[in-house]
Amino acid sequence: MHIGTTTRSRVWPLLACGVLVAAYGLLAPRAEIAAQQSTAVIRGTVRGADSTSLYGILVNAKGAGRNATTFVFTDDKGAYEFPPLALGAYQVSVGTAQSHTVQLTPSGVTEDFTGIELGPDLLDQATGPNWLKVIPGDEAQKTKIAQRCVACHSTNYLITRAPFSPDGWSRLVDRMINERLHTADWWPTAEESPVYTHYNEKYSAAEVQAIKDFLATNVTPETKAQYAAKALWRPKGEAARAVYTEWMLAGNRGGVRDAWTDPKGIIWYIQSNNLMGRLDPRTGEFQQWDYPAETMEGRFHDVWPDKEGNVFITAAGLNKILKFDVKTYQFTTFEIPESLGKYPHTGEFDSDGNYWVTLMEGEHSGVVKLDPRTGKLTKFDVPTKYCYCYGLTVDKQDNVWFTQHHANKIGKIAARTGKLTEYTIPTKVALPRRIKADSKGRLWFTASGYPGQISMLDPATGEFTEYPHEITNGYPYIINIDQHDKIWFNSVEGNMVGKFDPATKKYSFYLIPVPESYARAGIIDTQTDPPGILLPMASRAGVFGRLYVRPVAQQVTAR
Repeated sequence: MHIGTTTRSRVWPLLACGVLVAAYGLLAPRAEIAAQQSTAVIRGTVRGADSTSLYGILVNAKGAGRNATTFVFTDDKGAYEFPPLALGAYQVSVGTAQSHTVQLTPSGVTEDFTGIELGPDLLDQATGPNWLKVIPGDEAQKTKIAQRCVACHSTNYLITRAPFSPDGWSRLVDRMINERLHTADWWPTAEESPVYTHYNEKYSAAEVQAIKDFLATNVTPETKAQYAAKALWRPKGEAARAVYTEWMLAGNRGGVRDAWTDPKGIIWYIQSNNLMGRLDPRTGEFQQWDYPAETMEGRFHDVWPDKEGNVFITAAGLNKILKFDVKTYQFTTFEIPESLGKYPHTGEFDSDGNYWVTLMEGEHSGVVKLDPRTGKLTKFDVPTKYCYCYGLTVDKQDNVWFTQHHANKIGKIAARTGKLTEYTIPTKVALPRRIKADSKGRLWFTASGYPGQISMLDPATGEFTEYPHEITNGYPYIINIDQHDKIWFNSVEGNMVGKFDPATKKYSFYLIPVPESYARAGIIDTQTDPPGILLPMASRAGVFGRLYVRPVAQQVTAR
């Protein structure tokens, strides 16, 4: 038995960051906000040098003294309109092309932009897949770039930070492929993981040289100016109704790994290096607490609430499970002996109050059940060795489902019997990651291999259905399901969020309007109307985002 120990955390001061009620997406009823006369609307048009209306152009507004920035797009007639924002001074910008200072009063303000040219000044709406489409080179080489480079860095990163010489690319490729990938101590052998080894096959010297040549020829400092206009993503229709708000948090403490929003609308989040945070989007105030560990490389990974609203954390790098009491702001620690497994990854509670967690690393990767009342840990070993247990979810019947990333399988632990069953995914290199159950009990998961897919396992039949996610050379990572059974996911490569409708079999895509950004978690947020998706930005230190799509009734009317 491993009893939890309680630790007092180190708290960071409370920081006020301005009133952000409206920027967050109308946490209070619209009529109430209007009655308070505390918000108003910024609207206008965006036109080109020849006065042509420009559709699908990103416009952002940042309030003076506030840490929130809100982004919207122009409609098919070049008109834009922000949701109601708190009164005060704002910097309203179209990329880096133009930035205007406006004073938002109760009567609102109209701000027009003219002379906007498509190109490098609008790189905040260029996407990785678009870059790979428009730069020269054959598709086979681009796929190799996606598999070798884009798995860790977005194509935007390659374009905007391209070395100035072929020698620069040669040194960079040697460092990333030969030094890091080919010699990585976490690289599984063929015996340990034939699936993962097949996916990450080691390249010969000739193949590495071909990658160097491709990059040196097609990705230069001039590439950005030559192809930027074609790499822009200019959405229409539903995608152009997306509203994105981004908050900057204090301290360079690594990317925001995961989050949860409680019934009062408070966002509880974790950052990589042992940091727990609380953000009130209605006021912009936040607090942060350090977990007092000997190392800063704790790698907080995942959060999930218990019935009382306390936050449970998988502290992967510390090999611990933590409970953070949201009333006392203290941590309770549950040690995981290495004899049971290493690297707790993803966790959820069942209806009896047990916390189920995947243990990712080692020959006997598996799942552990923690009873927080007693501290007892029960290990469930998986028959497939080195399976790399990854995402996990608990269905309405308390069955535990989890992905086996390296083994190309989905596992199930039956609620009543504890029997473990494995289901083999038909795609040879699916590399399943996150998994969730919809209202019908079907299991949806992201298959991050090539081609990337959104996949579904029907437990009633044991059959898989796979839906290619239509993003060339990108892969989905996160997955979540809203109250209408729509499937939300991201593309690590593409700085975008996707939505899949199982009823129509159609995809919709929305831009995360910050290049080189991607989320490692996506949480459905039902505290606002309409619901949105919270996006902890793992790729950027101290950044938290939220995206929602305005209904057609709120669509902008051109002026």
